Amino acid sequence: MKRTNKLAQLSFEYAIVIVLVVTAIVGMKLYFQRSLQERYRQSANVFGQGEQYAKGRTQETNSGDPAVVGGGPVGGALSCSTVNKLVTDLKNLITDLRGQADGFDTQADGKNIDAQALQTDIDKLGTDLIDLQTRADDNEEAARVNREHVIPRLEQEEAAIQQELDRFPMMYPECRDNTPSEGRVGRLPESDCERLLKEIQDRLSNKQKELKNIKDATTKLEKDAIDFRQQAGQKNNERGNKLEEKINLENNARSLQAKAAGLRNTADEKEAQINQYKTDFPDCFPAGGEGGEGL
Repeated sequence: MKRTNKLAQLSFEYAIVIVLVVTAIVGMKLYFQRSLQERYRQSANVFGQGEQYAKGRTQETNSGDPAVVGGGPVGGALSCSTVNKLVTDLKNLITDLRGQADGFDTQADGKNIDAQALQTDIDKLGTDLIDLQTRADDNEEAARVNREHVIPRLEQEEAAIQQELDRFPMMYPECRDNTPSEGRVGRLPESDCERLLKEIQDRLSNKQKELKNIKDATTKLEKDAIDFRQQAGQKNNERGNKLEEKINLENNARSLQAKAAGLRNTADEKEAQINQYKTDFPDCFPAGGEGGEGL
């Protein structure tokens, strides 16, 4: 029992010693870390061309230039060579963006020109359409007048002449017998009978021809009106197609212009980044030069 108590006491003493040693090591770590950081600072001051080392803000770059962490538009360690490269890349990007924007504007201008040409065609088609519709209306109106007024009047006149012809023997009974003209006392001579009959027959023939011509002309007016309506329909369809094409061209032009504007806005933002670099790293941009190694 006595031996067991002695072993327990010895283990407890060992544990206390171990805890003290660990505590001492942890405490000494802080002093070692500070000493090491001071050595880094002195080295950075030597290799940093006289620039003051700032703990947590200065890093050593591959080029040997000290760079300020987070000092520019883009976070990270930046030396003058890095800044100059970033600025050059931005300038190249700006040139490319503006070139693309100019290309989109050129395409938009071409589409607007095409749209204007289509508008000229649309206007002409509209004029042709109105002309065809007007001609169809005029033909239909003329045919209607003929059908409702002219033809019935001519038919009545034809019927009257035909009736006159049919009544000729009754109106001139003396022209019915075969009595020679020298024996016709108080009657019309035979020559007058023939003349009167021929006059009526000629008037009837002329009226029939006039009636036929009017009917043929009316039929042609109606046929032409139908043709004009069909042509007008074709013109209207063609005009509608060109109008839709023009609208699509204008929409495409506006879309291209919007893309160009977006690219130019992006280019302006990149210009602002370059100006920010010049503000944050003035030593990298000596007066009259594009950049330098001032950091």
